This record gives sequence, structure tokens and C-alpha cells, in this order.
Amino acid sequence: SYSYRKHKTNFGILNNTAVAGSDETNEVEANNSTTVVFNPSMSIEKLTLNTTVLKGELVEFNITVSNDGDEDLTGVYVVDSPSVGLVYVGFVDSSGMWYFNDGVFIYNGTLAKAASSTFTVIFNTTMTGILNNTVVARSDVTRDVEANNSTIVYYNPLLSVEKLSLNATV
Repeated sequence: SYSYRKHKTNFGILNNTAVAGSDETNEVEANNSTTVVFNPSMSIEKLTLNTTVLKGELVEFNITVSNDGDEDLTGVYVVDSPSVGLVYVGFVDSSGMWYFNDGVFIYNGTLAKAASSTFTVIFNTTMTGILNNTVVARSDVTRDVEANNSTIVYYNPLLSVEKLSLNATV
């Protein structure tokens, strides 16, 4: 009996042929097929960082992509679809792994098993009410996953106080 372990590098059907022989016998051959299955999985979360948002102010959201599967993920990207009333200003990425290209945030690397990566997107608010938006993530081997976020934007009355004297002399 002989045992051989090989790290799986791909999924699908793996065919294996073993050949044995000796000086006294003819070669004999045995074949085996094994189906290798892997379970890529990812999740995404979008959280509002501002506790109170007034119309005309900036609002920030943390977007976190997590690799919940059993394989490293490549080709990871995120599409953020803000509602009317949110105007994209920019993003902050302390990891240096994300870049923005034509409406898509792209992870420039491999997201390892059990790893996650977070970046912050910034929007200007141009209207009041409950602003809903959806963020979608995908990789080369996963389906779309999405998260929804609702942020309440309040009216900003922009009040000012001016003190005037009715008498020129007192």
C-alpha cells in the first residue's frame, strides 16, 4: 500500500493513473478519477459612519469585502450604486489595495481565505429623506453578493443670527 497526497490546485475531475512493475512481472496499471469541489464564497457589508447627516454635508460609508470560502479570491471588485441625492466625492483606502476605475472599485491582489478588506467611500448629500443604496461585490469565481444601506439625511435649516441696534446712540 502506498499513499500520496497532492495539494489540490484546481477543481473538477482529476484523473490519476498508477503503474507498477518489477523485473519479474509485467507492468500493471490502475486508474482512478476524483472529483474535486471547492466552495468559494464572499460577503460584503456597507455601514454609514456618520451618526447624523444634514443635507449638503459629506457622508462616509465603510465597505468591507470578506472571503468566507475555502479558496483565495482573485478578480475581486465592488460596484457602489448610490441613490439620487448622493454624489460621489472620493474614497480612502488605508491598505493601498483598492483603486477606482470608471465606477468600479477593484481589489489589486488576492483576497486570501478568511481575509477581509475595507475602504471608505465619501458622498455629498444633495437631498433630504431616506437614501437607499446597494453595493455589489464579485470575484473571478463567485457570484454577485450585495448589501443594502439606508441613510437618513435631515434638512439643514442654515439659520443665522444677526444683532441690530435700533438706536444709534445709547
